[in-house]
Amino acid sequence: MQNLADSYRQINKFPEAEKCYAQEVKSNKSRPIDKYRYAQVLQTNGKCLEASKWYSIYAKLEQSDKR
Repeated sequence: MQNLADSYRQINKFPEAEKCYAQEVKSNKSRPIDKYRYAQVLQTNGKCLEASKWYSIYAKLEQSDKR
């Protein structure tokens, strides 16, 4: 699912990427970067409040990342 989500994001198919990342971030194999990319896609899709939640989750997991 992660590879599919990344592929959709890279070719600017953000609604499809959002669906895939939504599944990915719920899995045990989810990486912190998946949460960040999910937040990016949500923001691109105009879901800023939801994106903010995921940016916060990512920030807690990767405290050294200053983005």
